[in-house]
Amino acid sequence: MTRKLVIDSDSIINFFKYYSFDKNENGIINEKLIEFIISKIENNEIIVIDKVFNELHRPETIDIKKVIKKDVVDSIYLFPKVENLIDEFYIKSNERFWGNDKELIKTEIRKHENTYADLYLIALCMELLENNNKVILISEETLSRDDKLVKKIPTICRNLNIKCEDLPFMLFSFYKDKLIFDLETKN
Repeated sequence: MTRKLVIDSDSIINFFKYYSFDKNENGIINEKLIEFIISKIENNEIIVIDKVFNELHRPETIDIKKVIKKDVVDSIYLFPKVENLIDEFYIKSNERFWGNDKELIKTEIRKHENTYADLYLIALCMELLENNNKVILISEETLSRDDKLVKKIPTICRNLNIKCEDLPFMLFSFYKDKLIFDLETKN
């Protein structure tokens, strides 16, 4: 059984935002940590899909995008599963946030079908599980109020028995035997 981490764009962005450690000093730890993550993407242990790749448009992700582009997984073939997920996890009561504008609601649903990575990530996890892989979806989304037209990643994962964790879990639990973090305080 192969271990796979399917990662959301918010986790990649937060990685660069919160785990840069010594970036402004000598940068050695930061560089090694980035190399470690890239190596896991290159060997297909961490999976980045095209929809996630397209959501990485912040300045701090430009360099990593250049390096991982060749390892990005195409997700268009998952579209039929995504349509089923929309049908299953659509929150009709949240249409009220868009008022009576049916065209706006249709546009938002099309974004879920074509643009947003969330349901593609879940569809890929479903496929990997069906193929006897051990899968964890890494996302920073929380179980807080589902105010989208489609339920949020953690809610859907819970309903489908897909393990969903966050970036600290990935770095400090999943890779605890591969990454050693040491923090020292001075008085």
